[in-house]
Amino acid sequence: MAEAERRYAMALGTDIAGGAETAPSDDGPGANRDRFVAWRGANLAILDRCTAAELAGFVEWPGRPATTVADLVAIMLANDTEALGGLRGTRPKPVPPRSN
Repeated sequence: MAEAERRYAMALGTDIAGGAETAPSDDGPGANRDRFVAWRGANLAILDRCTAAELAGFVEWPGRPATTVADLVAIMLANDTEALGGLRGTRPKPVPPRSN
């Protein structure tokens, strides 16, 4: 998810070094999570300040010739939904209680 968030930041023009918490550069435990959190926070700060006109503005997105900021938000939501669905599918299912 961190790499996807970085791609969204590139499309939005998010400058994580320009005031936002910087993404960790090491690959230690939790580094991907920390990168995701840093990029998501910076992206949400950008999106929070968007006016309706800015949401209708265009961004560069591979494979889509005319992608608006609002379209990118929908892409982000779809990716989150897919990733979280995948995580739910890997969790063990609870064992129902046995009746006596």
